[in-house]
Amino acid sequence: MKSMKVVEGGFEIEYTQPLSDETVANLASAYRAEQWRYLPTSTYGGPKIDEEILSLTSATASADRKTVTVAFDGLKQGRVVHLRSPQPFAAASGDKLWSTEAWYTLNSLPGYVSPADQGWYEAEAARLIGGAKFDAEHSGYSGAGFAGGMWQAGSAFEFTVNAENAGTVPVNVRYSNGPNPAPGSKDVNLYVNGQNLGRWDFPSTGDWKTWATITRDMPLVAGANTIALKYDSGNKGNINVDVLSIGTADICAPAQVEDGYRSLFDGTLESLNAGWRMAGPGGFGRQNDCSIRGEGGMGLLWHKAQELNEYSLKLDWKLIADHNGGVFVGFPDPQNDPWIAVNQGYEIQIDASDAADRTTGAIYTFQGADAAAVEASLKPVGSWNAYEIVVKGQSIKIFLNGTLVNDFTSTDPARDLSQGFIGLQNHGGGEAVSYRNVRVMEIDEPAPLAVTASAEVRCMAKKATLTVRATNTDTVPVDVTLETAWGERVIPAVQPGKTVFHTFTTRAVSVPAGEATVSATGDGRTGEATASYAAKSCG
Repeated sequence: MKSMKVVEGGFEIEYTQPLSDETVANLASAYRAEQWRYLPTSTYGGPKIDEEILSLTSATASADRKTVTVAFDGLKQGRVVHLRSPQPFAAASGDKLWSTEAWYTLNSLPGYVSPADQGWYEAEAARLIGGAKFDAEHSGYSGAGFAGGMWQAGSAFEFTVNAENAGTVPVNVRYSNGPNPAPGSKDVNLYVNGQNLGRWDFPSTGDWKTWATITRDMPLVAGANTIALKYDSGNKGNINVDVLSIGTADICAPAQVEDGYRSLFDGTLESLNAGWRMAGPGGFGRQNDCSIRGEGGMGLLWHKAQELNEYSLKLDWKLIADHNGGVFVGFPDPQNDPWIAVNQGYEIQIDASDAADRTTGAIYTFQGADAAAVEASLKPVGSWNAYEIVVKGQSIKIFLNGTLVNDFTSTDPARDLSQGFIGLQNHGGGEAVSYRNVRVMEIDEPAPLAVTASAEVRCMAKKATLTVRATNTDTVPVDVTLETAWGERVIPAVQPGKTVFHTFTTRAVSVPAGEATVSATGDGRTGEATASYAAKSCG
């Protein structure tokens, strides 16, 4: 590689020699890329966060074959991009690529609109002063974490924000105020461009896992401004701050769902805060692409609003490497213990490689997925995959990108699928699985068709006959089947309110007491009625 230059959506890579015919023919598989960023700290360096595998969308060679333009989905400004080309990768002369890797610090990306460009400023990227620090201990945050550690006077969170025009604008702060070191409202001083605008009170959120948004009008100048929340002497401090935004309370709009489904997580922070609760260590953060990503663990983000009975659960998920995650169904209230879901529910596994009953599509440790169906349907690491999980009675059907890959029936008396919660797993430190657009549709058994029946034995020429009548008391046309010991008769398209009958010849002098059955089908439903008749002798 001679040089690497950023262009809109990707990079232009120049080589010292023209590429071979084989290399050009296989450009679509010739590049691997990942990106990440470093979190600045008050000391030198900082942790590596937001690691992502990038999906190559195109690779085009120039006419002289010395330049290749590559485009990647999800490329972001402010990231370090690692690009490599696995062998074989050769020049027309036969020389192999001498250097197969390159790193690019992407300080700017043509055409990229950053969250900050939309007035969205993550607190973990703010200047953290006087002992304030990055944290991710409490779930439900935006980005990679939040600003915490405001435990002593002198600590502060300082944001640098941009305003298109001078004036007074509403500024939102998403925060958490738990019961430590004391419950109740807490306050900090607000500084805008160095000027102390006085105290700002932050009401209690009850605990540290619940987030709220508070708004205050602030005078800003055109261009760069500093907004600081500072714990001064006389303040109570001790709040966590997740994000500061200008104008908008969220950069994500609710995801659209299919008819009949309702959102459990629609991409907004409001839906994440309102319906979900973290059990155990680690947490989930809402990302700029409106997905949530797990960190740390092992923990469980569970939907606390409602236990479910029979339902179709749909969601998308993505791996960035051979990491581990899963979707839990059918478990009781876990309180703060994720192992309740492990021991009393079922996990639908997400894992690129493991034992057969512990990989993608498996009911973890109970039943492996159809390996051929998974292989045919699974999209590669770095791509979004879709699960539909259908729970009905004691059975679970798993569809991967529309293909049935597992059909499981529970026989474990310690687990009951007929009622329970659903949850998403964060498996452990360093394993990041993303989820988005979680929605559910309850499966209601349709009401049976309404039909009535009667039966009567009569004598004709000293032989017994059985007459069975059926009345359609429903509101839709139905096909009726009359069943007796002497045969059956189908009468189609019986209209609502109509009565039909058929007389069956027994060829017997007498018949014992018995029962006739009337069944109906129509409108995707069924119905049934029975009619008893008395014994009769015609001799």
